[in-house]
Amino acid sequence: MSDHQLSVSEAAARLGITTRTVRLWLASGKLSGERVRGTYGPEWRIYEAEIARLTEPDPDTALVVDPLGKLGGNEFRASVALLFQETGGLQREVNDQSRHLATALESLERIGAAVGGATEQLEGLRAQNQDLQRLLAESAHAHQREGQELQVSLQALAARLHEEREAVDALREALEASLRPRPTWWQRLLGRGTPSP
Repeated sequence: MSDHQLSVSEAAARLGITTRTVRLWLASGKLSGERVRGTYGPEWRIYEAEIARLTEPDPDTALVVDPLGKLGGNEFRASVALLFQETGGLQREVNDQSRHLATALESLERIGAAVGGATEQLEGLRAQNQDLQRLLAESAHAHQREGQELQVSLQALAARLHEEREAVDALREALEASLRPRPTWWQRLLGRGTPSP
């Protein structure tokens, strides 16, 4: 009898069952093993002799087939009981997987709801950004229009100031001309013109 030890996955492959069934058998005592220190904590190890005990036919429990090919009564009941036991283990595994799947679906639904909420917030922010861009464009257009109007007003004011300056210059020249001494009649007669001041 070999003392070589197998892991749970190796034992499952030898027995043709799932690793979960191997662990159930270990817990129920149907399969013997020992716990050893592993990389990630305690792990089960199963001796090859245990695998041989379950896989080799036992004369006391082997199925007996009569010449007509019919199973014996007690052996048939034992076989059916074993099949029911295996079916029950598989059903439990299916139920566990169904629960895991339901939990995963709930998680996906929560994630979908969170993503949907984030999408709505993103759309709201996008709409606010568009409104802000529109307001900025309108404000820039209004400032540009006001700047153009101010420039026209300044040009008109500059033209008016120029006209008023010309009028002031003309008035000053007229005032200076009126303040100059006029030649008397005899100076005009003699043709001397206007005396120098």
